[in-house]
Amino acid sequence: MSDNEPSVELYEAINQFLLSLNSSKANDAGLTLNLFARWLGVKRTLASLRPAEIARYSQSFPQTDTELEQKLETLRSFFVYAKKQGFTRTNMATHVKLRKSKTVCNKARSQAAPIILTLEGHAALKEELQSLKDRRPQIVQAVRLAAADKDFRENSPLAAAKEELGHVDGRIHELEETLKVATINNVHDKTSRRICLGDKVTLSDKSGEVLKCIIVSTREASASNGKISDSSPLGRALMGKFKGDEVEISAPAGKICYIVENIDKH
Repeated sequence: MSDNEPSVELYEAINQFLLSLNSSKANDAGLTLNLFARWLGVKRTLASLRPAEIARYSQSFPQTDTELEQKLETLRSFFVYAKKQGFTRTNMATHVKLRKSKTVCNKARSQAAPIILTLEGHAALKEELQSLKDRRPQIVQAVRLAAADKDFRENSPLAAAKEELGHVDGRIHELEETLKVATINNVHDKTSRRICLGDKVTLSDKSGEVLKCIIVSTREASASNGKISDSSPLGRALMGKFKGDEVEISAPAGKICYIVENIDKH
């Protein structure tokens, strides 16, 4: 940093910016900028910030964060203010942006892969969605109560409540988008002898150890509940197989062979 470069600390600049806002905007902006300052280092000067650091931070938020654009706009507004006030000679706002290529890639991937759910899986996602919507008003109230503390630097309850709200809103959005485009697997032919989506399968290996699992879609997979995805190595190997067939999958320890002992169409 040259002798002529401003040496305003990040926290000092943030406090000045918050004082320029009305109280309602200052609460939300304070939380966003507080987390930003902690991530970079509270004693950093604005002049010491690097474009790559700002870009990396702005791209660290999950795409499902429903407040993502608001958070990024707060960062941009802060840097524009800092430049106008002479706290820094560079407008860092131009470095606050998303990785657009990743977003496009994700959209293309989601369009290419249709979402197929079992009837039970579809019902479970709907139940989870309703549960989150029922919880949300309580979390919003917790945010409001925590926001009553004006010292954003030490307001851990507000940060925790806002973070929880962000996770819940993100999951609600994800579930709503999934249910909007998902189709229920209605082609579960109980007369077919082949393994298909939704079947309960009993397997055994050469040692006689028994493995029971349910073949489900990727969105429903849960190893702890014995639900394996039809796109997993074992799921792919089982799809279309008959009772008595042998399947083989590759694992880090080597190849594993199973025999299909039973197929329950329930």
